[in-house]
Amino acid sequence: MTLDEARKACGFADSFARVDRMVEAFVALPRREGFVLLGEQWSDCDRIGRWRSVLRDILRSASREELDLMMTGAERTALAKLPA
Repeated sequence: MTLDEARKACGFADSFARVDRMVEAFVALPRREGFVLLGEQWSDCDRIGRWRSVLRDILRSASREELDLMMTGAERTALAKLPA
């Protein structure tokens, strides 16, 4: 699966099924692309709690670099400007 295919799969799903498509795509994608997809899609998902334990494990195991992939360039700039 490519990132574009994953985006399409998520885009065709309604907000309740999108979380399912997002998690399925995350495991099928290279890890870095999976984090890009999570950052793009998670806020458009309903019933995300169904996947709480899986998402918690993904996020807890993520490096700072992987977490940064979930943000846009503007979001990373804003984060960098915050005090320590």
